[in-house]
Amino acid sequence: MTQLLEASTSTGASPFTDAVARTGLEAAAGALAAWTAAATAGAPDEASAAARARMSWAAFPVPHGTGCGILLAATTRTNLAALAARAPPTRHGSSTCGGCEAAREALAATLARWRTDLRVPRLADFGAVPGDVPGLVAESRGSSMRTNPVPLSDAEIAAILAACF
Repeated sequence: MTQLLEASTSTGASPFTDAVARTGLEAAAGALAAWTAAATAGAPDEASAAARARMSWAAFPVPHGTGCGILLAATTRTNLAALAARAPPTRHGSSTCGGCEAAREALAATLARWRTDLRVPRLADFGAVPGDVPGLVAESRGSSMRTNPVPLSDAEIAAILAACF
């Protein structure tokens, strides 16, 4: 799902990536909630087979996929805040529209809840320590960062990483 969100919000998005991302996000939207409910209820794998199959739209190899999952909630929250701060006024007359802010907060809260419900690991589970943050920030300017919805500062990236330990 992270990769689909990235493709749909990327500065390099195109009608092709929008079409693929949209259909994938539609498939994953209900599936992730169903899979989460089954997992938190302790249901057997068979109970979530259909949901997991629909989620395959968003399946990418681990550890990259796991890394995306680890960073998803914090990155989304940071991108939403950066977009709000850097956006021109909305049709409501301000870039800080209360309804828009509530929608951003609801999305960020949902992603954080899914992260907990799905028991997504923390960076520390892979041996990373807070002292690794400066090096990770320095190495974070890969291809997906070049097309991030907004340019993020090193401080913003460090805050994302720090929130994931």
